[in-house]
Amino acid sequence: MFYDTRIQIWSGLDETTFVKEIEGDVQPYVKTIAFEDGYELEVTKRVFCDRDEAITKNGCLIIEGVKYKILKMKVWSDYVEILLYACKRQ
Repeated sequence: MFYDTRIQIWSGLDETTFVKEIEGDVQPYVKTIAFEDGYELEVTKRVFCDRDEAITKNGCLIIEGVKYKILKMKVWSDYVEILLYACKRQ
């Protein structure tokens, strides 16, 4: 993994509170996540980065000017894998 992309961490989707900027490995990824109420969201990116308490499921990430909602996080011993949904409205 190459941590070669700057990632901004925001505390909410409304971008009211900038938390910090980190580096990570961003990869294209295609997967559909279905929710119990019938909604389906397309995962378009996957991020690998160091574990950081600032990254939460309630926050959002901005990568190269595009806002992403965190849909799923897999925490490993020394890194985290994050599945992202690109928000349609910028």
